[in-house]
Amino acid sequence: MPDRAIRFDPTFFDDLDRLFASERSAHGAPSRMDFLLYDLPPLRDSLAADFAGSTVAMQPGAPARVIIGAGVLC
Repeated sequence: MPDRAIRFDPTFFDDLDRLFASERSAHGAPSRMDFLLYDLPPLRDSLAADFAGSTVAMQPGAPARVIIGAGVLC
């Protein structure tokens, strides 16, 4: 069980709606649901298990951090 509770900012889902189509395209481009089911759980688990080790500070001393990784979907 992960050590840390992970919450998503509501704007995360707004961005998700903007970046992904609601359905997978005829060419196989992933949908929002594909991202939520396949790519997001490992990211969430990585953040929950080791937040500091899974992220990089955007700037030295800045409170914001980013996670950079490869996903399942292309």
